[in-house]
Order: sequence, then C-alpha cells, then structure tokens
Amino acid sequence: MRILISLDQPADSLGGAQQSAVLQAEELARAGHEVLFLAPGPHPGPHAAATVPIPGVGLPGQEYRTGSLTRRAARRVSRQIDARGGVDLVHVQGDYWGAAHALFHARHRGLPVVVTFHNNLAVGLAAVLGPAARLGVPAVTAAVSGAMDHVLGVRRRPALDPWRHLGRIAEQARQVVAPSAHFAADLRAHGVAEEVTVVANGVADRVLDGIGAVPLAERTTFVWSGRLSAEKRPLEFLEAVAAMREPAAVDLYGDGPLREQVAAAVRRLGLEHRVRLRGRVPYEGMLTAIAGAHALVQTSVGFETQGMTVAEAVALGTPVVVCDERIAAELPASARVWQAPERGAQALAAVLDDAAGATAGEHGVRAPGTAFRQSTQTAAMLEVYDAACRATRH
Repeated sequence: MRILISLDQPADSLGGAQQSAVLQAEELARAGHEVLFLAPGPHPGPHAAATVPIPGVGLPGQEYRTGSLTRRAARRVSRQIDARGGVDLVHVQGDYWGAAHALFHARHRGLPVVVTFHNNLAVGLAAVLGPAARLGVPAVTAAVSGAMDHVLGVRRRPALDPWRHLGRIAEQARQVVAPSAHFAADLRAHGVAEEVTVVANGVADRVLDGIGAVPLAERTTFVWSGRLSAEKRPLEFLEAVAAMREPAAVDLYGDGPLREQVAAAVRRLGLEHRVRLRGRVPYEGMLTAIAGAHALVQTSVGFETQGMTVAEAVALGTPVVVCDERIAAELPASARVWQAPERGAQALAAVLDDAAGATAGEHGVRAPGTAFRQSTQTAAMLEVYDAACRATRH
C-alpha cells in the first residue's frame, strides 16, 4: 500500500505531530508499505526526498512554514503526487494547508481518507494569540476554513469555531483517529465526529531495543522537553523550580518563540547553577536523556492531545510529573506518576520536591517496558486503514 501522510509542517521540523508521522512511516516501511509525505516546502532534512512540497513561505525566525491555500497550488500538488506514482490512501495529519491539499487530492482521485487529529486548535490558538484570542481565534479560523473550502470547491460560510473547522475535515474521512481517549472524548463532545478510534503515538522500537544501559545521573535530575511556547508553560516551570526546597538539577530541551524569555528567566531566578538549556537534540539523543533522568516533567495543561514526551518516558521506565490530570489518568498502572495541581508555582514546586525526594537515591539503569511501542500502534493503524479502504469500496 502507498500512503500519503499530510502535515502542516515539514516532517523534519520540531513538533509532536511531525515526529509521530515520521515514526509511523518508519514502521509502515518495515511492514512493507510506502509513505509519501505532503508538507510545506522546500525544507531540508532526511525526509525531503520522500516529500511532495506544498508551496510555502518560511516564518521569520522559525523553522516553520505556511502553506499556500489556492486551487491552483492544489492542482499542481496533486499532479506531483501522481507523478510520484500516486497513492492508495490519504492520511490527513494536519489541520490547515496539509488537510486542504490532501483532501483535494483524495476527492479528485476517489481515495479513502483517514484523519488523525493531533492538535487542540482551540487551546493552542488561544495560547499563541494571548490577549487577542477573543477576536483572533474566530478570525484565524474563518480565514483558514474559508480558504480550505475554496480549495475544495465548497461554497458555505467559513467556520468561526476551531472545533467546527475540525468537523469539516472529519466529514470527508472514512475513519477518524485521536492519539488519546481524552482527546477522542473532546472530539465527540464538540461534534467533530461521532466515532473516533484511539491509536496512541508511539516510541520507536529500534530506539527502545537499542538504547542500552543508560545510567541515571549522579545528581537528581529532571528533564523538561518541548517547544518553548506559551501553551507548554516553560516559564511557569522555571518559577516552580526556583521555589523548590530540593536542589534538583534540570535539563531543559527544546526551542521556540520563548527561547529568549526562558534564558532571561533562568538568569532572573538565579538558576544558572541548576538549569541547563540544552536546545534541540536528535530524537535518539532526547530519549537517551529521558532514560538517564530521575523524572520527566510536563507542565502544559489542556493543550496536549496525548503528551508524547510523557509516553516516551513511560516507555523508557522513567517516572513522570504531569500537570494535566487527563494525561495522568491514561497512563498504564505500571507507570510512576506524580500529579501536580494544574496551576500555581508553589504547588508544582511541592510536587517536584516529592518526586526529587522519592528518586534521589536511585542509581543504575532502568529497563524499557512494552507500553507505547510504535510497532503496536502501527499495527492498530493498519487496521484503521483496512476499514477505511473497505468502506470506500462499498
């Protein structure tokens, strides 16, 4: 089977949806299938050769790109997909230009469509827009929704609500997928889709099997990993670290629009001796760092549709501290989890102190478990693909 996976950002850019898609493609290839990416380009990286580029413009100071939302561009992209041998199934994993171009191709070729919703657009847009969210969220949603309908040749009023926009994407799918039960419940509650299959984002088998013995850091160390942006709450995390009683060290990984503010907060709070800003590292390096940490901390609330770094930590046997109770509720019983209150630096600091105290004396190595292995998740996704193909034939 040849599968088109569409994304809103290049496959090799920073972000959970992109990393998830790359891991899916690797495992699908091992199962004998072929993946073609559809994403804004041009963009350098290992998967550039396997990508049909959507005409796009780079965002100033970032690795991200916007994609064109015109019918002319969609026709050109569709011809490029055909020139690469065509595909048997379209898997939409973007919500904007990635969705529009993939759905255009599927409509004009009569292909089955599967949609995975990775992003909570309502929360994410509000966090990015900040004080302008009340007017900005409907405006951005209407602009993208209207442009997508134009590309697809649909005449209707643009959607003002992000959930309604997702619903319009879901209308064209044979199967709708969410990476967690809590986000599937959100999609159903907001009328996006009545039936949603849960297939979690996984962790690469090759890394879990080959990571070897990673000794725990001698000093009690927490890892925080993610995009440095408002919805991830890195600044709130640093405030909590400064309020801790235990002198735990912190390795903070990632990059993003709050990079300078994060560095300034480390200096302002006097944390230079405890917090190391590691920047962005390759996937294997990130998993090795998590495996050697005493705990992984995730501070976002209400935004994560699964929480990939938490899944990675659990797969590696590393304890986790989470602020989002819905993420904590879905972790396997074998996971070591500290649930922090959703808001408040002092309350989070108290939980971090508890985790530091409980793990301070631990040494040696931890063995990866069986949770969240990508091979298991890809096998489940192949069943979804089969269902979509059967529904399309009928």
